[in-house]
Amino acid sequence: MVPLILRALHGQVHRFTGVVDRFGSFPLGGEVIHTVCIRELQHARSEQPVKPDHWWFRLREPWAQASVQLGDTVLFTAKVQLCTKGWDEIAIEPAVPVRRQRQVVGLGGRIRDVVVTRRAQRHSVVMDDLEEAVRLKAQQLVEAEDRARLLEQHRDALLRDLAALQKRLQQANIRCRVLDPKSAKALHVPLRCSAGGRQHRGFAVLSA
Repeated sequence: MVPLILRALHGQVHRFTGVVDRFGSFPLGGEVIHTVCIRELQHARSEQPVKPDHWWFRLREPWAQASVQLGDTVLFTAKVQLCTKGWDEIAIEPAVPVRRQRQVVGLGGRIRDVVVTRRAQRHSVVMDDLEEAVRLKAQQLVEAEDRARLLEQHRDALLRDLAALQKRLQQANIRCRVLDPKSAKALHVPLRCSAGGRQHRGFAVLSA
């Protein structure tokens, strides 16, 4: 995706995203000014990468309230304006160089609405999560093996019951072929039976 040049947004207020890269500080008027560098800058709405791709901000209250940490992904509002960044050396006289702060179009320091959209996972947190996942999988494996043993026992019992039922069915078929009137009545199967010297259809059910 083509980078979005900040100069094209000069004077406008937009939402940006980025990743907390590092913290820094510098002395100013006898005080220490704390700073934070946000890298991988993107325009929040269009998701276009921003050029320059990183920016230093003073660590003011909005950053502190969001409790930003290294690696956090943040969303914030900033005004694109003329800023000072770095130093240029100019020579008024050949032997007397003068340093002057460089003027560039960038993100103003008075940002607002800082939100951490994704916290960075620390190494210890990742390790703890992996160890917990291994423990859970091992427990699930033990439970699955127990269920498998129970299912195998249940399968064996069903096979025994099936064999017994098949044997009874075979015996019932043999009895039906004999055409015993009593057993035919007990079985409830259609048979030709003799009654009073005449042939008629009846039903047989195997008696217990």
